[in-house]
Amino acid sequence: MYWLFYRIPQGLDTIANIFKKVVTAEGKCLVEHSKDSIRNRNVFWKTVIGLHDEHLGYVTKYFKNNILFREALDGAFNVFCNKNVGNISSAKMLAAYCHDILKRGREELVIETVEKTLKKASISNLLYIL
Repeated sequence: MYWLFYRIPQGLDTIANIFKKVVTAEGKCLVEHSKDSIRNRNVFWKTVIGLHDEHLGYVTKYFKNNILFREALDGAFNVFCNKNVGNISSAKMLAAYCHDILKRGREELVIETVEKTLKKASISNLLYIL
């Protein structure tokens, strides 16, 4: 699809805007569904990280890592990562998620796994939380 719209004037802008709307809609849906199960913050953030990884893969593989699509992805995540989930801010939920990872890592996980998970959590989401 990238090559199809690449040659059309403003073609990539149009597709990038559609991409942003799709990612934003998925994220808002995730936030809405998570309001019912606030206690499952770990599931929420694992899903957000998975969503980011999935769409970043699309940007890299299908959209040739074009800056328009990177900005669309960033814009979409800015929209829903700054929303409260229930009555808890997403920043507090992310901090609690990272705390749980560190606490669990001390008990049962391999250090490399803990570091990898924390890196994904921080890179994927701290950039979007204001």
